[in-house]
Amino acid sequence: MQNKRLIPLIILVLISSVSMGFSQNKEEKLYTVQETRLNVMKSVLLPGWGEHSLGYKKRGYFFNSTELLGWLSYAAFTLYSTQSREDMKAFATDHAGITPAGKDNQFYTDIGNYMNIHAYNDQKRRYRQIDRIYTEDEMFWAWDSEKNKQKFDDMRLNSRLAKRNASLVVSTLILNRLLSVIDIATLTKNKVDNPYSNDLEAMIIPERDKTTMTISFRF
Repeated sequence: MQNKRLIPLIILVLISSVSMGFSQNKEEKLYTVQETRLNVMKSVLLPGWGEHSLGYKKRGYFFNSTELLGWLSYAAFTLYSTQSREDMKAFATDHAGITPAGKDNQFYTDIGNYMNIHAYNDQKRRYRQIDRIYTEDEMFWAWDSEKNKQKFDDMRLNSRLAKRNASLVVSTLILNRLLSVIDIATLTKNKVDNPYSNDLEAMIIPERDKTTMTISFRF
């Protein structure tokens, strides 16, 4: 729970770094509201694009590099997760005699925890969970050794972890866009030839079971 509460704080620190500490002195230039909005949209589509348009090449390359690294990481985690899952199914077919077709995630979780379908069904009967009993003709499995059962479960967990990491990378890609937009707002603040407000506010709200962060950005 404590770690979950730290995530918004880390994001706020990153925002502050972009807004205050990540600056380059450039020749003063006024931008139209339309130009600023266009640069914001560029940063949403490709972080760093807006910075390049404003002439801040180093900042643009920083966001570009982060974006490229993010997509490469996402592809790697997704590929690893998919391949590990296929290897897991093949391993269970060879060493537990399963038929992979039509099996869901819960089935693979169960066969990683029980040596065979009989041990699984016996426990469900003891706990009166009759609706969770498997039929032997469709859902049969019987591991040839405890070692192989454990190896299978490790493969399953690795696949699941890689899939979760891919989801976290997506969050990083979204954050990269947010920071690039904030950077554009910082770079063009007080440099627009038509009065407007591009104030940025970030507020952390502690709640009973979670902590939320609200970000407000106005043109």
